[in-house]
Amino acid sequence: MELDFQSDVYNTDFKTVKKMKMFRKNAFLFYLEFISYFVFHRYGYKKMENKWEVIYHGSIKIIRSVEKRGCAFDVKGLKNIRDLDHPVIFVSNHMSMMETMVLFYLVHKPLSYVLKDTLMKIPVFNSMVLNCEPIAVTRKNPGKDLNKVMEEGKARLERGNSVILFPQGSRSSGFNPDRFNSLGIKLALNTGFPIVPVAVKTDFWGNGKLLPYFGKIFPEKTVHIEFGSVIKPEGRGKDQHNQVIGFLSEKLSSWGVPVMKGEEK
Repeated sequence: MELDFQSDVYNTDFKTVKKMKMFRKNAFLFYLEFISYFVFHRYGYKKMENKWEVIYHGSIKIIRSVEKRGCAFDVKGLKNIRDLDHPVIFVSNHMSMMETMVLFYLVHKPLSYVLKDTLMKIPVFNSMVLNCEPIAVTRKNPGKDLNKVMEEGKARLERGNSVILFPQGSRSSGFNPDRFNSLGIKLALNTGFPIVPVAVKTDFWGNGKLLPYFGKIFPEKTVHIEFGSVIKPEGRGKDQHNQVIGFLSEKLSSWGVPVMKGEEK
């Protein structure tokens, strides 16, 4: 099954998605299914010429796996990105592992993530990560990380890949504007490529204590994702940064996500 990419929205239709009657809240079975997709990808990359089609295939499989548990998707703003004839810089809040997986299919264009380098070392999972041409940062040396994002981000964009960043760093169930840095704006100003803010509420996929990326699942929650309008980099980027913050704060608050009051920068 594929999404209707001519539409501005996507909402799960449970008339066409067959729900699981048993084990819908069983996180072990969900993650087992999740891992199986990566096993396929590890070998799929060797057989298929278009690696992006392999990535999109895995991404939609994960969306369907979430829906089978009874969790609905509510996606808006697809037309803001669908007709773009150039790469953009996506700037998003970060709530769980889910957005890292499902945005591939929703964007449906070559997409390189700015990721923590430790993600590149996770067995099986790293096959998909490495093939999306990521930009790996250490989060130990801010200056070095900034230079790497500027240099490699520009190279990815000029190659035709959009770039996605999570400026707040670690995953969080809330949103604190003061901890949301302007790295995406800096990259836009440095390269001339525009920004698209992305608000996500993906707490179906919980963050674990022993295994950070594999927590409980919550099928009763709705996955909300919305793409904002394209923002062109201008001046020193202050107004554009505030636009991104304003969009994320408004959308997340409307979905019931705790939003701290930040100071305008």
